[in-house]
Amino acid sequence: MEVSSEDIPDIAKSAAEKAMESLTGCISAGHTLAREHDARHAFYKTPILYQENVRGLVTSDDLKIPHSELAIHAGAAGKEVLAFFCTPQMAFVAYQDDGCCNYVFGLQDELMSHRLQDKVKEGWGPKPTQNE
Repeated sequence: MEVSSEDIPDIAKSAAEKAMESLTGCISAGHTLAREHDARHAFYKTPILYQENVRGLVTSDDLKIPHSELAIHAGAAGKEVLAFFCTPQMAFVAYQDDGCCNYVFGLQDELMSHRLQDKVKEGWGPKPTQNE
């Protein structure tokens, strides 16, 4: 199929709209991640961590959201973790979602591989106690 010169503006506009939609979703996910991190007053919480922080400590498979009931229901199962933070009870995860970004929060076991959880506990804070 040939593209005519009349089609080029429509194609460019469509591509720009899709790029802006993706960018807007990523900005929203990042803003929400930062806001939620700042709102947590837990004694133990990790800083916001990115793939770069755990590079070499975990595999790319460890950076995939497990197929838990929550992750499946949220549409996050198997998606790539981009950034996250944890408290003893929960994890907040921003993830790659079909060319865009999204976020989900819940129990660490539902959203993070066991190896990722272990490496985060080793590197970014004391092991939480039941009281926290």
